[in-house]
Amino acid sequence: MPIPRIDVMLTKAESSDDGVLSESPEKKIKISLKDPAAPGMIQCFDPSTLQKLGEVKAMTAEEVNEACAKAAVAQKKWAKTSFAERRKVMRTMQKYIVDHVEDICRVCARDSGKSKVDALLGEVMTTCEKVSRVYEKRIF
Repeated sequence: MPIPRIDVMLTKAESSDDGVLSESPEKKIKISLKDPAAPGMIQCFDPSTLQKLGEVKAMTAEEVNEACAKAAVAQKKWAKTSFAERRKVMRTMQKYIVDHVEDICRVCARDSGKSKVDALLGEVMTTCEKVSRVYEKRIF
């Protein structure tokens, strides 16, 4: 049975190492998670370079509760799927991870401040190993 292919759109900074900027050490960089010019948004920075990565919407308590309620509904549907259906989903995710390892490591490194090697060992390889274990041993 062929494994489906999925695609995730990346921003220019996520898809290229050219997005990394460096500042001179003598230049003091001020960062803040809040920007008065962008209320309701969380400012995101690379912890190793302090480069601004962008911003994300800060969810309200109502939005968090709504997302949790949607997840609970989805879990009930997931619980009714067969092992074959679950395995297909897990294999699809693993195929995506393996096919996009460079992109994933780049984004992990920028998000966490880890090196790409640490992202590969700590994030990608452990995730692939766990996914393999799940669909090989029928652990659900």
